[in-house]
Amino acid sequence: MKAVTIIAVSSLLMSVAPAHPQATSIINELAGEYQECSVYFTIASEGISRFSDSEVPRASILSSDYKRAADAAMKLAVELALKAGVTPQAFRQRTQNIIGAEKEIMQNNYVNISPLNARYGVFCQELMKEPKIRLQEIQAGKICTGKYTCWQ
Repeated sequence: MKAVTIIAVSSLLMSVAPAHPQATSIINELAGEYQECSVYFTIASEGISRFSDSEVPRASILSSDYKRAADAAMKLAVELALKAGVTPQAFRQRTQNIIGAEKEIMQNNYVNISPLNARYGVFCQELMKEPKIRLQEIQAGKICTGKYTCWQ
């Protein structure tokens, strides 16, 4: 999945970047969304890892799957952010802000992960599988619509 997603995003960006007048903004938006998903996947992995397989069937496998998704999403976020001209310092700060916001939503307690699942679960899975759909939405100016919701 990771290699296919990276190839798909790279090929999409090659077609978008020169053709769209707001290419940098589009790429930066997509980078930020991958960052949010990476943090979500990391938090989900950490939450699930607190259970044994006898408590939650396949907990260790689910935790590993979420960790791999987190790593893949972060790799894409870094690649896209660099392409958009985001500095490493700004990228790190944005990641810290996202971590803080997501942990605040769940009140720093994994038992309260449901709001994160509702916000990111389906969106992030689809972003990883079909980045082209999200890229088309962003190009059309549909940023805070559909399955992605902006922070209020």
